[in-house]
Amino acid sequence: MQRILDRVAGLAANRKDEVFDLVQQDESMPTDVCTCTWWDGCYYCKDEDGLWHSVRCVT
Repeated sequence: MQRILDRVAGLAANRKDEVFDLVQQDESMPTDVCTCTWWDGCYYCKDEDGLWHSVRCVT
């Protein structure tokens, strides 16, 4: 999954600002986010350690 998200993020614009606008303050959001992307119905953000976290999914 990490490799897929790396590839998807490499092909698309960084969606970090969009994700921060969508996420409420009470929702879990990694504080050390570098980049965010959209894939398969979910927003994912990558932290400084290079790990992707699911932030919000839309069904």
